[in-house]
Amino acid sequence: AEAVRSALADEDLPQDSALRLGLTDEGCEGSDTKFRYIMGLDPDPAKADDQLFESHGVRIVVSRESLPHLDGLQLGVRPKLGGVDFVFQNPQATHSCGCGHTFSD
Repeated sequence: AEAVRSALADEDLPQDSALRLGLTDEGCEGSDTKFRYIMGLDPDPAKADDQLFESHGVRIVVSRESLPHLDGLQLGVRPKLGGVDFVFQNPQATHSCGCGHTFSD
């Protein structure tokens, strides 16, 4: 939550901005993964087909079509030179690529 709040502040986004989580249907080539996580900061998260969550003071939005594949997802951070990497821990994933950003369920 601290890393997301820091990113929101760095981008000088409105106070009601949110972290948007979702997926695309493009896995890594050759890894037999089906989905790729997408994540971004959304200054206007009020869309009709979104599910809104709040965790540790951070607003999180997920599209209804992504929600079944992300149910139970935990987002962590791993320090790296100059910042952090976000780490996806998804109980729905039966197979993940070594990059950590694609999976199959």
